[in-house]
Amino acid sequence: IEAVAKKSAKDIGKTVVPVRCEGFRGVSQSLGHHVANDSLRDWVLHNRDDDDSFQSTPYDVAITGDYNIGGDAWSSRVLMEE
Repeated sequence: IEAVAKKSAKDIGKTVVPVRCEGFRGVSQSLGHHVANDSLRDWVLHNRDDDDSFQSTPYDVAITGDYNIGGDAWSSRVLMEE
C-alpha cells in the first residue's frame, strides 16, 4: 500500500496517505483512528519542515470511510487543521 501511495503521489503531484488498517479495527474503530493519526504524522506532518508555502484550496484533503461514532475522529481533525 505504501508503494501505491508513493507512485500515486508522484503521478498526481499531491500527498497520498496510506492507512494500513483493515476495516478500522478496535472497539468503536478507536485503533483505526490511532493508526490513521500515526499515518498522517508519518506521511504529512514530517514533510512540512517549516515550509509555509502551502496555499489551501477547496480540494486539499479527502477523508474516506469514517462515521465519527462517539467523536473518535476529532483527534484526526486537529491534525488535519494543523
